Amino acid sequence: MDGPPRPTYDRHMLELPNWREVSLAEFEAFLREYPRPLDIQPPLTQRKANSREWLDVSLGEWPNNAVAKSYRRGRCTGFQVRG
Repeated sequence: MDGPPRPTYDRHMLELPNWREVSLAEFEAFLREYPRPLDIQPPLTQRKANSREWLDVSLGEWPNNAVAKSYRRGRCTGFQVRG
């Protein structure tokens, strides 16, 4: 394969600007205390999704309206919030 390596899913999630990794407790507190209602994509009814984003529709279009993310890779789970 020539050229730069393609980023893996994990690396893509970790390299986003203005995002910080948080613990599960911090993530849950962020969602609980967020001042406006959030949409979840994909919906929680899709149990096999490896990632989810919590969107604040008052902030405009995706990806600018994403305020929180969770992802799963194998047995590892990660949580990120904007800030």
